[in-house]
Amino acid sequence: MTVSNLFFKTPMQGRTFLLLLCAGGMAAVLLCALKWARRCLPRSVSAACDVLFWCLCAALCALALSFGGEAQLRWYAFFGMASGSGITLCLLRLLLWPFRRMKKAGIKPCDAE
Repeated sequence: MTVSNLFFKTPMQGRTFLLLLCAGGMAAVLLCALKWARRCLPRSVSAACDVLFWCLCAALCALALSFGGEAQLRWYAFFGMASGSGITLCLLRLLLWPFRRMKKAGIKPCDAE
């Protein structure tokens, strides 16, 4: 009995899970870009970005499922998307934490001194 048999029935299911982790991560990056767009762009453009975001997320999910879904939708697909986006959002928050702290302190990151 191998480790892959403990989690997934076939190697295709493991590959699908990894693809959905990546798709969830890419959806999280798109969500961060959407948040930036809402702050910086006019409302009409922001509404168009909302529609574009949901179309891209649906396309990412459909691509990941079509490449390895075995024509079935299982619970690990939802878990893969959710955990991939959660991990990416946590990593982005950790990476951007110093810049938020500098913004609160009134320091510009481009200052040489």
